[in-house]
Amino acid sequence: MTTPRISTAYVSKYQRTRIHGGSFLRGDQLTLTANLNGALDSGVTITAVTWRVTQPMSIILGTPDFNNRTATVGITAGWGQGSGVKCVITASDGSVWNQLWAIRVYDAPWFQGETAPTQGAYSVSA
Repeated sequence: MTTPRISTAYVSKYQRTRIHGGSFLRGDQLTLTANLNGALDSGVTITAVTWRVTQPMSIILGTPDFNNRTATVGITAGWGQGSGVKCVITASDGSVWNQLWAIRVYDAPWFQGETAPTQGAYSVSA
């Protein structure tokens, strides 16, 4: 299965200020992925991850997860203009890596019978 580029940030060891962007429609459900294969030294793995949002009504965080060199979190696009998303990754060598997203949420038009999603948490950790 191919990882979708729209929701996957390939973390760079050398371009640390790169912000991954995306635009989603209210109600979209997908997974954000921070892929650290190109950033971590050989043999270094992820030991912990925290995902944060600036607007928990725009991006509703789901359950986070990680494997050796990739961190993920499910999200639901809520309502409002959008949100910043930050993935804070702690590696086995003690280093800490941050990856940022700037996500825009298009929450209109509203259709009969739709309700606004509830607000989520400001952060989730694994």
